[in-house]
Amino acid sequence: MENEEDQSSIGFRLLDSKPRTAIVTAKGLVQSPEAKYLRDTLDHVESKEVRRVLLDMREVPYMSSSGIGIIVGYSKTKNEQEGCEAVAVVGLARSAQNIMHTLGFSSYILQFQDLTTAVEALGIEVDSKYLGEEHSE
Repeated sequence: MENEEDQSSIGFRLLDSKPRTAIVTAKGLVQSPEAKYLRDTLDHVESKEVRRVLLDMREVPYMSSSGIGIIVGYSKTKNEQEGCEAVAVVGLARSAQNIMHTLGFSSYILQFQDLTTAVEALGIEVDSKYLGEEHSE
């Protein structure tokens, strides 16, 4: 989804990995309309039978409570379905982190600063070149 006014977008890509993994990437502001599209994107990702989901929020300067609610709800449900930590959020803005901590939601969501660390924490086997990041040893 592209919004001409603020250049917000949400998309995903599937990784050639074990277990089957998707990276959902958001850019720009995530307010109520974008949060609905985020929910629709996560539903579509689920139809692809993924086992792990990485939510890349590094280019989201602001996320409304509706966006936070969708991430928390999705993470909790997916983790229960998979019986393990199956969702990680990468690069969540400090303001969203503070809200989640205040509301007690931080325990539902694994948070990381980069995709490589998130992949390692979730036990995903993937060549780091597919993450679009440099891997430092």
